[in-house]
Amino acid sequence: MLNLFERWMLYYELVLKSSPDDAPFFDMPQIIRPLRQLWEADEAYYLFEKEQAALRIRDFDVDEDAGVAKLLINLSDKRISDPVFENLETGELRTEPKLDGEGVALSAHMLISLNRIAGRRYPVFQVLLEDVPGIGRTKLAPFLTSLIKKSETWKFTDD
Repeated sequence: MLNLFERWMLYYELVLKSSPDDAPFFDMPQIIRPLRQLWEADEAYYLFEKEQAALRIRDFDVDEDAGVAKLLINLSDKRISDPVFENLETGELRTEPKLDGEGVALSAHMLISLNRIAGRRYPVFQVLLEDVPGIGRTKLAPFLTSLIKKSETWKFTDD
């Protein structure tokens, strides 16, 4: 079980594989710029689970000197139970109901290297993700793919 005062970081390798197979490869800086533009336009979100849940980039920073993009990823889900608070002295419980359109929110920090791992067939980049139950690679992969597709930067014609 996670300690309330500690955070674990999970290490992943993010592969940027173009489709179709003969499409050009991209480096992470080429991907990060349009993602940042979506975030600045408040368009860096993805609705899923029949629009009962959403992922969004809540904060975005790029440290060129360190070669890393820093994202704060937010998950909100209408299906999560309303939070309950307990008075420490009396034990009295109070439920705080969600308002219409709201979901319980969770956040995780994500660091993405801007530099490729050498010697790989496809562009591969190191990723560190804060371990927060509910926000993992199973949800993040379609989220990031949807944001990349949402950007107009990636539309090509086959000459």
